[in-house]
Amino acid sequence: MDTLQTYTHPTGSRRPRKPIGVDIASLPDDSLVDKTIRRAVTGLGDSHTYVLIAEQKFPLPIRLGPRCVRWRMGDLRRWLADPLNWRA
Repeated sequence: MDTLQTYTHPTGSRRPRKPIGVDIASLPDDSLVDKTIRRAVTGLGDSHTYVLIAEQKFPLPIRLGPRCVRWRMGDLRRWLADPLNWRA
């Protein structure tokens, strides 16, 4: 199970990720993931994520309720493939 990965930031810095107990590679593209998995997949904190969303440089979350948002795994994978040129 691939629960501990290394994130490489576009600037080249690397840091280990915390284990999250989910096999990220096996999640289908249409699965909805919460911020814990989004953080583990992207390596971005909440504040920076929402700055990128406001700049239309990160996938939009899906609002499920007043305090509940999720992201499509496929959108996160497409963002990871080319984060510097992503446009929502």
